Amino acid sequence: IGPNGTGQVAKACNQMIMVAAIEAAAEAMRLAAAAGVDCGKVRQALSGGSAASRVLDVMGERMVRRDFSAGIEARLHHKDFGLVLEAARQSGVPVPLAAAVAQQLNALMAQAQQLQEDLARAQAELAEKTFTATAGGELVTVTISGGGDIERIDIKPEAWDPEDPETLSALIIAAFRSAKAEADAATA
Repeated sequence: IGPNGTGQVAKACNQMIMVAAIEAAAEAMRLAAAAGVDCGKVRQALSGGSAASRVLDVMGERMVRRDFSAGIEARLHHKDFGLVLEAARQSGVPVPLAAAVAQQLNALMAQAQQLQEDLARAQAELAEKTFTATAGGELVTVTISGGGDIERIDIKPEAWDPEDPETLSALIIAAFRSAKAEADAATA
């Protein structure tokens, strides 16, 4: 494209257009849905007009299908928009739309950080809990941690029959599975 650094500027320009277009497509699909209009038909109509774009084709289709599986990580867009705004500042070019998109990315990153903190707190709380279950009329008791590790197994003497070790094994497994189901239910 030109001397050193021009490729980075071109990438910044690409990110400005692409991320703003993704946000615009998302807002358009949300508006259509809120108005009770079929998002698929709206996307199809837009794709045949002057709003047609690769972003609308790919991301718009995913939005219509409500496919929110991970694509490019938002943190990378966030990083890129920091570079965009810095390049604009250094060049003395006002970029109000890019600044608005950057604010949205800042808010998204703050929400993601809060979710990560909440998840870490919930995982720590769960790790401190234990879950206990019995089998065979309380012949076997199994206690597991919130992380699923076996903390304790108690077996009453009458549960052990040297002629039938499979029954004891089945009781331990049943008690463990019950305790594990309780732990899993606590995280649902």
